[in-house]
Amino acid sequence: MAKPVNPYVAGNPVRGKNFFGRADILERVAQELRNPGTSAVVLFGQRRIGKTTVLLRLQETLPGDEFLPIFFDLQDQARRRLGQVLGDLAETMADAAGIEPPAEKMDDRGRAFRRDFLPRFLQAVGDGRRPVFLLDEFDVLDKAAAELPEEAAANSLFPFLRALMTDFPALAFVFVAGRNPEELSLDFSATLKASLVLELWVLDEDSARALVRQAEANGTLRFTNDAVERVLQLTHGHPYLTQLLCQRIWERAYAAKPKDAPQIYAADVDAAAPDALAMGRAALDWLWDGLTAAERIYAAALAESSDENEPIAEDRIIQVLSAHASRLRTREVELAPRDLVKRRILEDAGERRYCFAVELLRRWVRQNRPLKSVKEELDREDRTADLAFSTGESYFKRKRWDDARDSFEKALRENPKHLKAHLYLGETLLELGRIEDAIRAFEKAYDLDRDEARLPLARAWLTQAAALQNSGNEDGALEACAKALELSPAERGALAIWAGIWNKRAQDAEARGDLFAAVEAYNQAGNDEQVVRIRKKQEEEEELARRFTEGVGALKQGEWARAVEALQWVVARRPDYARGDEKAARLLAQAVDEGQNPPPPLVRLLRQPSRLIPLAALLIFILFFGLGMGQTLVDLGRQGFGPFKGLATPTNTPTPTSTPTPTNTPTPTNTPTRTPTPTPTPTPLPTEISLADPAGNSISMRLVPAGEFSMGSENGDISERPAHTVYLDAFYMDTYEVTNALYRACVEAGACDPPHNTRYYDDANYANHPVVNVDWHQASAYCAWRGARLPTEAEWEKAARGTDGRTYPWGEEINCDRANYAGCVGGTTPVGRYASGVSPYGIYDLAGNVWEWVADWYDSGYYANSPARNPPGPSSGSSRVLRGGSWDDDENDVRSADRSWLGPDYWINFVGFRCVRSP
Repeated sequence: MAKPVNPYVAGNPVRGKNFFGRADILERVAQELRNPGTSAVVLFGQRRIGKTTVLLRLQETLPGDEFLPIFFDLQDQARRRLGQVLGDLAETMADAAGIEPPAEKMDDRGRAFRRDFLPRFLQAVGDGRRPVFLLDEFDVLDKAAAELPEEAAANSLFPFLRALMTDFPALAFVFVAGRNPEELSLDFSATLKASLVLELWVLDEDSARALVRQAEANGTLRFTNDAVERVLQLTHGHPYLTQLLCQRIWERAYAAKPKDAPQIYAADVDAAAPDALAMGRAALDWLWDGLTAAERIYAAALAESSDENEPIAEDRIIQVLSAHASRLRTREVELAPRDLVKRRILEDAGERRYCFAVELLRRWVRQNRPLKSVKEELDREDRTADLAFSTGESYFKRKRWDDARDSFEKALRENPKHLKAHLYLGETLLELGRIEDAIRAFEKAYDLDRDEARLPLARAWLTQAAALQNSGNEDGALEACAKALELSPAERGALAIWAGIWNKRAQDAEARGDLFAAVEAYNQAGNDEQVVRIRKKQEEEEELARRFTEGVGALKQGEWARAVEALQWVVARRPDYARGDEKAARLLAQAVDEGQNPPPPLVRLLRQPSRLIPLAALLIFILFFGLGMGQTLVDLGRQGFGPFKGLATPTNTPTPTSTPTPTNTPTPTNTPTRTPTPTPTPTPLPTEISLADPAGNSISMRLVPAGEFSMGSENGDISERPAHTVYLDAFYMDTYEVTNALYRACVEAGACDPPHNTRYYDDANYANHPVVNVDWHQASAYCAWRGARLPTEAEWEKAARGTDGRTYPWGEEINCDRANYAGCVGGTTPVGRYASGVSPYGIYDLAGNVWEWVADWYDSGYYANSPARNPPGPSSGSSRVLRGGSWDDDENDVRSADRSWLGPDYWINFVGFRCVRSP
């Protein structure tokens, strides 16, 4: 087989035998141009649909005995002076007609072109042929701007051409635009309203299939019918995307250098689709940029919500947008699907349902333009506001809080809907200690976009809660916590404050004996263990009270055994139990004593008031009756009658019995304690190892043992809060930062790219200095080459500060003998110089010298929801975390808890890295 040639051409205009379809368009244009009354034809279509290819095809196919086609591209001509554009056009016309180009310079009013050159040109063409101007990218002239001078082509070329159409009817024009003429300015649409307007869209099915099978025509591929149909399902016959997908299918098929033409199946088509989208990113970006902001929002929402060829109801898309952010649901966005159908981005499936016209485009939008990124585009629409925001962001990174606040406020004056300006203003105000103002800023952001502002607003309420708690305002702190938790139910700091306050209230209630209030407070704290304990205590108190009451009642009724049993149960569980003046232990002793020596019946009777009432009434009656009868008998006796004279007999007083002393309850013996079975001690890991990289260089690594440590700082920036406990598995970290010499070995092995700036890398004096000017991807690639990886942010911080929460790797005080930071050296120093500045694990330069890339994406609020065990960092982001500070940073920025960030593609002369690996 001859050397295979890829017949597919994606991106460039197609000529000759590689042109497919459009026969009906070409024929209609030629037929219209034969009409002497036709001065203009308009072709329009979306970007990358093949408009330039059609113009060039017209240049090739218009009959030469009837027409003189002149192709002229208006791209980038709008800002040029009219005379310059006419000069270029005249040269193109002269070349087509075979005459000398004009010697004179064209003026900005077009007089020389009209009076001198054009008549000479028409004479050379002759009466039998019609000049046809094929003007590409015509709609760039519809971007006239007030700041451009009147003679700029954007303001003057179309009026000039319109005058030519009137004064020289022999001239014909084919205008090609990216939009329907109805969408152009009134001046354009009024002039062209009588012209033939044709839309360029996808190829017809037969032409599209022929395009796919080009490789069969040159004998380099063989397509199954299913494979051809799969291509058309993905591209819908879109000429550029069909060429792009087939080009990638061909390249993949020939990657293994087959001897015979490969067979292509539907699965091969699907496998090539992601590569095709990656290759076509620039072209699809260009297509995307041609949409309005409202159209992008709707298209992004539909791409996220739909699968292949799935129509989605308009109401569902509006719900998706509302869930993302209220600012996305505007009247313009609600009207966007109709406009997207006109642009052929979407198809109307009926009943207010829409789907993407081309499946590959849907996939590209879903992968590359998610709603989150489209929302960020909205902030950039007002250039003045976004410039002010960018200035504020620069101040923010340098911690110039007042300047940052002023810039963000300026951005919001220009564009009150600039979401990031609201968010950054809130962060800045928190740094300035203006918590209530920060909350208001975040609430405005929340009104615009709940998804983006939810966590920052929750953190602001958390900051407010902490401040109120510290001031003693517990009710205010609880209210602030409730608002934080409503936004972010897993906000760890708010949960801690909430639980702390309610636990304290529960303990106070329990101390004063209000168990019902204690249960309620522990419930609020979510302290289920204490709730169970208090409820058991309540049940015990109720049982104690019941048994005590039973014992007292039995004692009064002389039921000694029952009284002893009940009171013994009480005393065994609460020796000091009492109710008022009645103590359980004393009553138990009394019951035991009386059970052995029962009191007289009268005493027992007197202990039962309920029985004394009727007896007392009877005695009172008898007393009064007896007194009356006695007085009568005495009176009779005194009179000498009756047998009662002198019968009075004295009554003996009974001797009281002594109460026996109760016996002591024996003290229970202690239950012997079981000796636990000893746990086997694992074999300890070596604290230092030396490993060789693939080039044979020996690299020292130090062990950071498994265990917990406190990460973050309550005294640092807002991004360092809350301080929280993290458990990490054991790992080894490079004792020193990666040097220029070590990095060079990776470059020479072909596994790493050289630093972006090689000033220090190429200087032998810096061989033992940390490598700088490398981006995150380069750092990650080097560690992978060594069989290692970049540390997580948590791993880096534990290695730097240990488990005792120190500010710097060595302790609390800093000076130039311990670290290389601002004011000490003014540049990098060799690794390992500062022996007095090592971390608790013997690792050098974790403060100063160079910032160090770590694995994590940056999220200022990540600590609030970070996993408690081996946190991997956020799943996505726009910047990567930097740790440790550099020779150019002050003592605050080289703290072990300090966090900074850069985009992963960014590099500079004070950022390096080191690697870690698991045991």
